[in-house]
Amino acid sequence: MGLPIPETLQNTNGGTGRYFGDILLATSGRGNLPPSLVRVNPAAPYNTTVILDNFFGRRFNSLNDVKVHPKTGKILFTDVTYGFLSGFRPEPQMPNQVYVLDPTTGSVRVVADGFVRCNGIALTPDGETAYVTDTGAGGGIWGTNSTLPATIYAYDVHPKTHALFAYTDAGIADGIQVDADGNVYAGCGDGTQVWDQDGTLLSKFFLGTTSANMIFAGDGRLLILAEQKVYYAKIAARAGVVEYPPKEPKNVTQGMVDQVLAMFPDMPPDNVRFDLLRTGSVELTTNKILERGFLDPPSQAYYTLYPRQDQPAAPSTTNATAQSTTTARAAPKNLIARYNLEERLKKDAASEPAPTTADPGGKAPWEESAEKREASLRERKAQMILAARQRLLAAQKGKVAEGKTA
Repeated sequence: MGLPIPETLQNTNGGTGRYFGDILLATSGRGNLPPSLVRVNPAAPYNTTVILDNFFGRRFNSLNDVKVHPKTGKILFTDVTYGFLSGFRPEPQMPNQVYVLDPTTGSVRVVADGFVRCNGIALTPDGETAYVTDTGAGGGIWGTNSTLPATIYAYDVHPKTHALFAYTDAGIADGIQVDADGNVYAGCGDGTQVWDQDGTLLSKFFLGTTSANMIFAGDGRLLILAEQKVYYAKIAARAGVVEYPPKEPKNVTQGMVDQVLAMFPDMPPDNVRFDLLRTGSVELTTNKILERGFLDPPSQAYYTLYPRQDQPAAPSTTNATAQSTTTARAAPKNLIARYNLEERLKKDAASEPAPTTADPGGKAPWEESAEKREASLRERKAQMILAARQRLLAAQKGKVAEGKTA
C-alpha cells in the first residue's frame, strides 16, 4: 500500500528512515510547488510535516536525496538542477550543493559545493564518512555527456575533506547506500555496483537496465529500484544503520555481569558488560565466549557512560574473617568443573583423543524432543570447552618451546 502523500508535495525522490519513527523524504517540487524535506508518518493518520522548503528565502532547485547522521541527528541532503533540466521546475536560483540541517536549532548551511550535479548521498554507520555522487554526465532531457562526472566522492566528516572515491564505468552513479561493513552500493547504468572502502569495485548486480536507487530491507536483503521494476536480492551483507535516534542499548544489570564472570572469571568485566549491552542475554554472551574464546573490548564511547573497571581485588586481611562468615561467596567454578568434564579429561590424558573433523561450534542436528535437544546442546558446549582447552595447551607448549630455543 502506498502512502497517501498530499498533492502539495510533488515528485518525491530520495528518502530515509526511521527518523523518530517517521520517514524522511526529499521532494523535487513541480512548477511553483517548492522542493522540500518532509517527515511522513508511515502509520495512520499518515500525517506529513514539511520541515524545510527554502534556504534563507530562496527556493531550492530540486532536492534529490537525504540521510540522517547516525550520531548527531543532523540531516544532510542534496539539491540539484534536474527539475529544471527535466522541464518541471523553473530556472535554478542556486548552485548544485550539499546542505546540512540541524533540527534542534533550525540552522541550515552549505557543506559541499563545486559539483556539476550532486545526486545521491550516504553515510557510513559510524558517521565518519559521507559519500556523494556527481551525475554530471546525465543531463536530463538534454541527454548525456560522457566527458562530465559519473563519480562518487568520499568526504571525511571531521575534519571536512573530500577525495574522488570511484568512477562508474556504466552510466552514472545515482542513489547510494552503505552497508554495515562500509561497502558502498550505487545505482548505475547496468544495475547496481558495489565498492569496498578503498574504492575497489567488488561486484555488480547486472540488471540489463538502469538502477536509480536501492535500499536494505534488513540483513542479507537488498531491494533494487530499476527504471520500471523492483528487484529483490539475497546477499551476504549486513544492512547499514539508518535509524535515528539509535535503539537504546539492552538493559544490563550487575547480576548479569556477575553470572558471566562466575563462569569466566578471567574475562575483563568491561568486555562482558559491553557485549551484554549488545546482546541483552547472558546465554548469547556466554556462547560467544565459548565459540570465540574472547569478547571484543569496549569502544571509547563506552567509558563515557561506564567508568573503567579493574579485575576484582582480593579481600583485605583485616576483615577477611568477618566476610567469610557473613558475605563470602563460593569461588566461581571453572568451565571444566561447571560442566563436570573432569572424568573426560582423565580419559583424554590416559589415551590420545580421537581426531575429529566436526566443528564443535557448528550447528547441531535438530532433535525430536526437548530432552534430546538439551542434551545435544550440553554435549556441544562440552566439545567446545575441551577443544578450547586443547588449543590453549598447544599454545602454551608452543611458547615454552620458543623460550627454550631463544
